[in-house]
Amino acid sequence: MSVPVARIGNAEAVTSLFGYWPSFHDAEVLELAICRDGTGPSRVSVVARVHVFEMTNQVKPDGYFLCHKHSIVTLAFDDADELVVEGFNHQNALSELCIEEKEPSGHLAVAFEGAYGLEASFTCHAIRVVSMIPGIPDASIYSAEKV
Repeated sequence: MSVPVARIGNAEAVTSLFGYWPSFHDAEVLELAICRDGTGPSRVSVVARVHVFEMTNQVKPDGYFLCHKHSIVTLAFDDADELVVEGFNHQNALSELCIEEKEPSGHLAVAFEGAYGLEASFTCHAIRVVSMIPGIPDASIYSAEKV
């Protein structure tokens, strides 16, 4: 599935680091906020802070793959509707962040496909990268990789 990156405002904040729009595989959702004072007809917005990184093919002594380019990305989803959220927990590891264009409305279908913890889906009119901050969050299972 191809993510419509051209529909994501400030996507270059992410693609300039990774060289592409990542799948968010094994990324961890740190925070998910739902606000009723957003833009668009629904006036609902969703904001997600996600720890994203790139997995290499190098294996560490503990047997796990080495990950790098650790960053915390904040994504805003404007004019959200049809929101379903389940299973938010202490880790919220994703299998994938799916974003598809819905025809003919032009809205975007968003799914946080959970590997462990959070599962969420909704539609929205616009997506933007609010911030992209290099680093590993405190209390992360990746904290040992901090340099």
